[in-house]
Amino acid sequence: MNKGVRNWLKNITDPLKFLDNILSITHPTLYDAAHQVMEKLKANPITGQYALLWPTVYSRLSPITNRTSKEHRDHFGAYSWYDQVVTFGSYQSTTFNLPEFGATFQYNPGTVIQFCGNLLLHSVNGWETGDRYCYASFFRKDVFERLGVELPGWVVSSL
Repeated sequence: MNKGVRNWLKNITDPLKFLDNILSITHPTLYDAAHQVMEKLKANPITGQYALLWPTVYSRLSPITNRTSKEHRDHFGAYSWYDQVVTFGSYQSTTFNLPEFGATFQYNPGTVIQFCGNLLLHSVNGWETGDRYCYASFFRKDVFERLGVELPGWVVSSL
């Protein structure tokens, strides 16, 4: 693996572990199942060396730099699973939109949003000045299926 990639993974480990902890609270069954997936990948002789370096339970991490996001749905997970986006940078503000609900949320640097990206149409508007960075984290259902990990469903409150 490229030294630059190793350094990048090392540098984002603590923030991504923090974000994993948020998932463990908001959707514990998804977190537990994703943790099982990662343990199986670590134990596999083909994927183990890479999985040991991977700093999150999410199957995918997409870095996004200085771009808006047109209305779309994500198609790799399940309707009941939470995608997670975190934004940072020097920009002042933009909005995260859920147009089917007529909902618009302030999306300032440091914002973390979890939502059902496979189910909900979403977009991000432009901004005036500065740089905007985002990490979009999500799961691939086929990874769970391939490894024989039961697909978690909707969050059920114990209250």
